[in-house]
Amino acid sequence: MSKDKNNILKIITTFSFIILAAFPIMKENINSIVIIFCALLTVIDRLLNKQHFKFDKTLLTLSFVFWMFFIHELISFDFSIKRILLYLPFLVFPLLFHFRPKYINYKIINKSIYVFQLSILVRCIYFLFVFLNENSIFQLFDVGNYNIPFFRHYVFHNASFQIHQTYFSIFLLISFNLSCFIINNNGKKSKKLLSIQILNGLFTAFFIFLFSSRMVMIILFLTIVFLLFYFGRKQSKTRVIALVGSFIILCCVGFYSFNDILTKRFNEICTEINNPVKGLNYNSTNVRVMFFTCSLELAKNLPFFGYGDSLQSDLNSCYGNNFDTDFYKKQDYNTHNYYFNLLLYGGWFFIILFLFYIFYVFIRIKHSTLAIVFLLQILMINLTENYFSRHFGIIPFTYFITIFIFFKKTKYFLK
Repeated sequence: MSKDKNNILKIITTFSFIILAAFPIMKENINSIVIIFCALLTVIDRLLNKQHFKFDKTLLTLSFVFWMFFIHELISFDFSIKRILLYLPFLVFPLLFHFRPKYINYKIINKSIYVFQLSILVRCIYFLFVFLNENSIFQLFDVGNYNIPFFRHYVFHNASFQIHQTYFSIFLLISFNLSCFIINNNGKKSKKLLSIQILNGLFTAFFIFLFSSRMVMIILFLTIVFLLFYFGRKQSKTRVIALVGSFIILCCVGFYSFNDILTKRFNEICTEINNPVKGLNYNSTNVRVMFFTCSLELAKNLPFFGYGDSLQSDLNSCYGNNFDTDFYKKQDYNTHNYYFNLLLYGGWFFIILFLFYIFYVFIRIKHSTLAIVFLLQILMINLTENYFSRHFGIIPFTYFITIFIFFKKTKYFLK
């Protein structure tokens, strides 16, 4: 292969790896095409450079979740191409980064991280444009029906790019994490980088409150408290006091600005948790009680291999038999707890295998505090969402976990 052609392939392949991180501005089908394109270029690069494809047990373990679902589909005779394709990133990303060209190094990964953060910024500006095109800026903090923030509701129903608000809030949370660790690693070296990441941290936190996913806001608060202690250990007393003071001031300003949203969102838990779903009287709190109740009900008569593809219809039957409502007939409502989903879908053996996978991932990332924080955040969000049952839940998890595992030298990471 000529040197010029090899350079062209290198440029295109490098670009494909960087653009992988721009998934926050992509629709699901476009994102899938980008991943396939990157994988093909990686294969072509290895073939042209006569490099062998050497597999090892690490790849098998890192792709464990994919094989769990694949084998379950075969054994239970519930084979679903849609489900297999959904979980394919658990296989593709470990393979992709294991066989990546040598020039896909820490420098490229750092550029990818900035592309990820920039793409979130672009998407947020787009959401603001959609909202302000028809509404006043003073309506940003309004609360609509069912205690749903007006901005959150309007954007979800009017933006051409539709993504569940909680899932986009996780994008924001990840970007916030990255900003915090970049500031800690590089703050003294680059004032420009420090300023940009401080602004990004504030920006992402602002939008997390604007979208107002309760679990994400709780995780954000816990993350900030942890990071204050973690980063404060190596800082002077003056700097620690400044950090804590800044945090208290931001909390006060944030609570004042989002007072109506926060009050109604969290008061709903107290007022509605014992108010069962009836007719059209439902909200994000009492429907979760309904989901939890039916999940427990189905778990009592759990088949050995779980309910498989019949899980949703069994949940719907439980909703109808135990609650005086039919709103669930308009669209499917899953368990809203991924651990219940695993248990009910594949049985006890299934959830044990998943926990083994999580333990293995933890062992592989324990060198990185950032990676551990990320993993714990995702495990927490799975308490209230079937996070790994959507494309934009699986993609950020598999992408970043794979990076944390294959790029271990933290002194070169986030520079």
